[in-house]
Amino acid sequence: MKNLWKLCVITILIGLTILSGCSGCNNRSERLNEKELNTDEQNTSIIVSDNSDRKINKVVFFLENSGSLKGYVNGDTDFKTSLTALAHLPDFDKSKKTFYFINGKKENCEVEFIGNNSETLEKGLISKKYNKSYSDLTKMFEVALDSSQNNNISILITDGLYDVGESDNPKKALEKEVEITQETFRNKLNNSDIETIIIKAYSNFNGSYCFASSSGSQLINQQRPYYIFIFGNSKLLNKLNEETFNKKVKGFANIARFIKLEKKEIPYQATNKNKLGDFRPDRRGLNKLINVESDRNGQGFQFSYATDFSSLPYSDLYLETIENYSCSDDNYEVVSVTKIKKKIYEITSFIPTHLITVSTQNSPYCELSVSLKNVVPIWIVNTNSDNESNIDNNTTQTFGFKFLTNAISEAYLYMNRENKITNFTFEIIK
Repeated sequence: MKNLWKLCVITILIGLTILSGCSGCNNRSERLNEKELNTDEQNTSIIVSDNSDRKINKVVFFLENSGSLKGYVNGDTDFKTSLTALAHLPDFDKSKKTFYFINGKKENCEVEFIGNNSETLEKGLISKKYNKSYSDLTKMFEVALDSSQNNNISILITDGLYDVGESDNPKKALEKEVEITQETFRNKLNNSDIETIIIKAYSNFNGSYCFASSSGSQLINQQRPYYIFIFGNSKLLNKLNEETFNKKVKGFANIARFIKLEKKEIPYQATNKNKLGDFRPDRRGLNKLINVESDRNGQGFQFSYATDFSSLPYSDLYLETIENYSCSDDNYEVVSVTKIKKKIYEITSFIPTHLITVSTQNSPYCELSVSLKNVVPIWIVNTNSDNESNIDNNTTQTFGFKFLTNAISEAYLYMNRENKITNFTFEIIK
């Protein structure tokens, strides 16, 4: 009897411990749910340990609804067509979707629930909904970044205008705002592998253009750019390529990606394509060029190497821009980067995507390293405008855009600590 009594007491104590633990889990779950932006449903995402199997759990759309965007939804515009197509992207078919209005000011950020399926998006594309008089991009970024976790991605649609209000020196006001935006991104990148995609697209705009650098507005009816910012884990966003958006986003113009760099093994091999002069690969190392001779007609020395860029998420425009490459030896320069359309039979260990040609007019002998640089795409630089005085003749630029993108790119640069995506090394000897 005494042993039976002890067994009963032990059983009761174990049961109480389990109940106490469950109660603690429930309380924690309630606390987490209170912090969720999406109060319409419980977040059921699962963190997958194998990154290759990651699936998008939820896509959270944020539509800036300040008055400066009203012109994009006035009539049957490409803006409306593109957002509807984006919501129905095949890559999102198996994901949950939630749609919100968003706008911000210094004190807070308003977020208004629209619906949780693609059909409800139409409710957010009528002009009477675009009536907010303030817009704080940094606050909107904070909300969007916080929503891009647990296999979720977030999408912010905006005109990309920093609202600095009435300022005697708009440029100084923008510079101050940049510091805040940088800190916002650094804080997020410190704890997460977040990638940022920026898409520039065009649409007709029929309405009041609200000045970002001063008070007042101006009626215009013309083409204007707008921007789609996408945030999420790199393993998820790398599956979304330029071709996907080019097909679905009407008025698609450009795309840029900002990622936390990680070491990748990019295969490459020297070839006989486009060569000037002569060489042969050393059997002990295909990227060691021996018996090197410059061209006998005084055209210098040139060789090409094939590489496989398929593991990189960058656009063809980025990969094929020769200014995005640098050579460790000043005598050399990259003279062309082209996509490979025909099989190169001498390459058997991988399937190349691009052919890169380097050339020199001087002595060819050196250890050469060719780098693909991590730089801001030139279209972003060209999109910036420093004033709004001639807005009725400006259909391609956005005031202060370089400040916005610099804030993002510099935050990533700070985290990466370097400006090279990958290197290709060759030993070039007699």
